[in-house]
Amino acid sequence: MSDHENNQEDNIEDQASSEETSTDNDTISADDGGEGASDGIYVLESVVDPEYLSKVAKYVIDYYASHEDLKIDASHIENMSTAAVQTFVSINRYAKDNDKSLQWLSPTDSFIDSFNNLGLYSEMMQMEIANA
Repeated sequence: MSDHENNQEDNIEDQASSEETSTDNDTISADDGGEGASDGIYVLESVVDPEYLSKVAKYVIDYYASHEDLKIDASHIENMSTAAVQTFVSINRYAKDNDKSLQWLSPTDSFIDSFNNLGLYSEMMQMEIANA
């Protein structure tokens, strides 16, 4: 793995943990499919808080170590933290920079509003978005 890829992975993990206040040893990985993951689709929970976000970031990094294509189902999002938006931007950039395929499936109005409220709507528009 190149230094550039390592730096990007560190950035994703840093973004995910920037608001995290507690530690949690229960992580998900690509090997066991993780919570909400099947057949290359990761289904996000309705509330993406910092603790859950660190699990998502870990899953994405582990998944991309052995896969090229990932879909993240954002159809259940009701609430996202600022760290979630920042992490999702980092994940999207990581995928593009490393020639990985990433699709965001059916993002909710709350997902879209979270980006817009932070002035990052243009970043969201760079994501590959599809309806499930």
